[in-house]
Amino acid sequence: MTVTFAEKLARIPHYDAGMSPSDAKTTFGADDAIKLASNESAWPPHSAVVEAVARAASESNRYPDQH
Repeated sequence: MTVTFAEKLARIPHYDAGMSPSDAKTTFGADDAIKLASNESAWPPHSAVVEAVARAASESNRYPDQH
């Protein structure tokens, strides 16, 4: 099976994540380089967010009540 997209969708620029942290360290010679581009954070998610995602994921096999 082959999937094709409309030409206008094919012309949309694709996401490019940029340089990896290891490449940045090599290129710029900084051992403490942190990648802040591409909407990425140097810190892990807040624990409340992790808990909320885990709660939601545990109920992802259920359809919502229509009423």
